[in-house]
Amino acid sequence: MGTEILSNLTAIMADQEHWKHPNTFNPENFLDEKGQFCKNDYFLPFSLGPRVCLGEFLAKTELFIIFTSLIQRLKFSWPPGAPSPNMDGVVGVVCSPFPFNTVCHSRETTN
Repeated sequence: MGTEILSNLTAIMADQEHWKHPNTFNPENFLDEKGQFCKNDYFLPFSLGPRVCLGEFLAKTELFIIFTSLIQRLKFSWPPGAPSPNMDGVVGVVCSPFPFNTVCHSRETTN
């Protein structure tokens, strides 16, 4: 038997010292002063250390393929008159977004 040590990823990923907006979903957390993407070493969705998720590469590849495919084929917008979505999220085992509606149009039929 040994001692089990767990990392508190929530504390790392919600630390105000490392994130511009730690308690809300905000893409600005991943942009530098010039508006360019910057990798944040404190973003650890797949854990860290010897227990890091073995499927990280596969998950990132699949997400890239799915999102680029959607963005190439569809145009996304808010429903007319709909309020902006609540970006605070629902805190549980992971932070999830509140339900919201969006309108998707095929790029082939839009101008």
